[in-house]
Amino acid sequence: MGRKPLGEQDVEAFRERACDAALELFAVRGYDGFSLRELGRSLGCSATLPYRYFADRDAIFAAVRDRGFARLAADAARAIEGTGDPIRRFRAQAHAYVQFAQDNPSLYRIMFGLARPMRRPLPCEPTARPTEPGV
Repeated sequence: MGRKPLGEQDVEAFRERACDAALELFAVRGYDGFSLRELGRSLGCSATLPYRYFADRDAIFAAVRDRGFARLAADAARAIEGTGDPIRRFRAQAHAYVQFAQDNPSLYRIMFGLARPMRRPLPCEPTARPTEPGV
């Protein structure tokens, strides 16, 4: 008898666990030191299972960063709820940004500081970069 197909919640639960594990691996090993084989090992699954959920290392790197930016945006949005004054909104968002960096140093490093060779743009990055100001 064949295996029951995974539901959407099962897929998302595995992707979430994989992103959590990948975050730690990227933080410790950097972009070039990360491998999906090691990710599989840290998740206690085969080396090929992560490929069912992510196309490659770039895809999981993008997923980790996307989750981080979504969390940062949510934190910033919560910080300005009910605040109408632009200066107070700015300060609240700045505080939320700094607090996020302090509370999530590994994730912050992956989002803003981890070097990644530009073989091709990540799904969350623009496909073309202007070469001159205003272009």
